[in-house]
Amino acid sequence: MTVKKSTRLYHMIHYMNEVHHFTLADLMAEFNISKSTALRDMRDLEDLGVPFYSESGQHGGYRIIRERGLTKIDLTPQELLALLFALGSISQLPTIPFNATYDGIYRKIISHSRVEQKEEINRFLGKFQYFNRSGQSTIPHFEKMVQASFSQQISMIHYHGRSLTSPYSVVGFLFKNNKWYAVVLDIQTNRVHLFSMEKIEGVELTDEVADTGGVTLENFTQYMNTGDLEIMVQCTERGLSDLSSYLWAEQKVINQDGRILFTSTIHPGDIPFIAKLLTRSGREVKVLSPPELVEAVKKELSFSLAQYQ
Repeated sequence: MTVKKSTRLYHMIHYMNEVHHFTLADLMAEFNISKSTALRDMRDLEDLGVPFYSESGQHGGYRIIRERGLTKIDLTPQELLALLFALGSISQLPTIPFNATYDGIYRKIISHSRVEQKEEINRFLGKFQYFNRSGQSTIPHFEKMVQASFSQQISMIHYHGRSLTSPYSVVGFLFKNNKWYAVVLDIQTNRVHLFSMEKIEGVELTDEVADTGGVTLENFTQYMNTGDLEIMVQCTERGLSDLSSYLWAEQKVINQDGRILFTSTIHPGDIPFIAKLLTRSGREVKVLSPPELVEAVKKELSFSLAQYQ
């Protein structure tokens, strides 16, 4: 059966990567081709940028140049553009926890792309521009927290001016409203806490290892302490969208007499923070209870009004 040349070259590349060292006779036998065809194919592969060199002598032949530590992936044109689109999105984040940069990854993709792929990439890059840049500063302990999550090492955390005495296991990370949060499990109480990554001031990894006991990013809210103060907020559809974008331990939406009511529970100490969040939505939300949250929202709004007096 006759095989298309493009298909043969594709399989030949995979064969070369698997065996590392080969001769023309090996190619002739593997692909059932003549010596002249094998030589032409090798020239074509060289033009395509396949990294190999020839060796002379009794045990000569060809050898693939292995780039240790690098992952080789064959991408279709659409997959390549999808990857670049994703990289363009994460380029807006000031911090990624892998000691790598968007520009560095992009340069490697360009350098390992064929000429026609580079032309396609250049056309793509001229069609998208990103302006939604996060205002969050660099997060110094991100990489160590990720290491703790991967290795399941128990961590001691210095958070927002306090050295926390409980040992923690890092479940994972959330990115919401342009901020990174660490989901951590208190080993002593088996309760989950959310830590703002920018407020973590120090991380010490211990030699002890502990899994997260079945806690995942999908179910962690079940392991959080619920607040003892219930709030109720009347809102529009847009207001509900705003509220739902925040991180609540639990929430419930009630449609009552044409009104949308949002309920949740909070800790009394969080009232000033919650009040600031709610004022961002303006007329789209109205706090119905508790009275202390209503007063806190009024206080926040008075600060804004005072700037125009």
